[in-house]
Amino acid sequence: MGRHKKQLLSYLLLIFSLLLPILLYSGLVNPFAPLHVVPIYEAIYYGHGGESFNTRTPGFYSLGSIISLIAGISARTLMFLPLQLLPFILTIYLLFWKISGSRAIANLVSLIYATTANVEYFFFWMHGIGSIFFFIITYFIIKMLRGTTKDSKITIIILIVATSLIYTSYDVTFGMLLFLISIIFFILFINKNIVLSKGFFIVLIYMLTVLLGMHGYVYDIFVKQTVYYRVGITGFEKFIASYISQEKSGFPWKDMLIAYPKIISILGLIKYGILLTFIFLGIVYMVKQLKISRNLNSYTMVFLAILIANIGYLIARLPFGYLSIGSLFLPGIVGLCFIYRHFKDYKRRVSLLLIGVIIVCANSVNYLVLSSEDLINRDLGYYKYVEISAGWYSEYKDDSKIGLTDVLTKSFFWEHICHNIIKKGEKLPSIYSYFWSDPAYVLSVVKKGKNDSLKSAYYILNIRLNTLEFDAWVTTKSWQYYLEVIDSDFRLNRIYDSRNIIIIEV
Repeated sequence: MGRHKKQLLSYLLLIFSLLLPILLYSGLVNPFAPLHVVPIYEAIYYGHGGESFNTRTPGFYSLGSIISLIAGISARTLMFLPLQLLPFILTIYLLFWKISGSRAIANLVSLIYATTANVEYFFFWMHGIGSIFFFIITYFIIKMLRGTTKDSKITIIILIVATSLIYTSYDVTFGMLLFLISIIFFILFINKNIVLSKGFFIVLIYMLTVLLGMHGYVYDIFVKQTVYYRVGITGFEKFIASYISQEKSGFPWKDMLIAYPKIISILGLIKYGILLTFIFLGIVYMVKQLKISRNLNSYTMVFLAILIANIGYLIARLPFGYLSIGSLFLPGIVGLCFIYRHFKDYKRRVSLLLIGVIIVCANSVNYLVLSSEDLINRDLGYYKYVEISAGWYSEYKDDSKIGLTDVLTKSFFWEHICHNIIKKGEKLPSIYSYFWSDPAYVLSVVKKGKNDSLKSAYYILNIRLNTLEFDAWVTTKSWQYYLEVIDSDFRLNRIYDSRNIIIIEV
């Protein structure tokens, strides 16, 4: 195939990678997304941010308010729009082209990401934008390590992007700090012949100073959530119950947890088995490189730094009850590109491409199975049906009682209630005085003994949701499975029923 035809095919595959998420994932939304629309409302109506604006991700909220005002799009609509799709796909294409030295691999990685069904990469969401910044910083760090651009120019670029990252995504900022610390460690203790650029120290010290000194997230949010999200079930228990066997889980409501079809477990085993193999081979090449030259090249350092950063993130999430298996995804992809660069044999390179295609197929079948089995929440109407119920609830609720519901429904109820409060110019209350999503309380409405007493509260049941997500990443079956139990319990006073949402007062 000629050079021009290869370029044309590469561009066509890139366009296909851009179209896939729009076709497949429209109507999907992160369950926490509506909560983060509220600070955008505050910025638009008040001209400044509230408490959550300053302590969480002010960069993301500022960007959302600017887009909303300039484009004339409601803040609520933003979370359903693929605003970061183009920059995300282009950024990963350029980065993995840089790491692998191959357009073919860059296209393949773009397709792998496009079929992951991870909506935060494509639709307006803080951690998706943060991932874009992470990839940009990684790209320029590779250039800095290889000495292809003046350090001063790169340092300025990285500082600008790092500033944006700190105020946009706390998750990715944590990973970026571990990444930079790892790179500095490799240069100081392994590649001693490399003169460490001041730029690395400047960026690292700057990020640590802002994150720990000026940014309120660490003290106001992270420390509190470490305690708040302990609900008596570990990430390992949830993983076992959902993907292996509920009989082996010690969770008291284990039969209510989502039990995915065996094909999902098999596909996950294939996908992450391949990715772990790439990680293992990357480590083997690193060891060989150390034995031969006593040094690590720039690509090896980046691969290992990304691996350390993601393992660190996985460990940091465990106290929250979240087993982040997906943290192995990026190191595996970087491992694929890293190995491809070192393979000079044509047949070996083709075999790597074919293995990458298997990951694309596994991703695609995984999404099709989840969709056909009604195991994802997708609403092309953008959950407009929730607004009517939220309006009724805010008007007639007893302020002395809390609302107990899943995270997604809580988020949309809170977004609607706060929007009305903000339009009146009134001060927002604490969300914890309105809603809880602790599974121990919410699930008790259908999972209790005859003599068990229920908490005096409103139980808000979103019947249309196919799966229910609660605090500490507990995912359960739909309320549809328990309608008979609810109807037969005389203690449950059904005060509202829209066929989509049921509100029970106890």
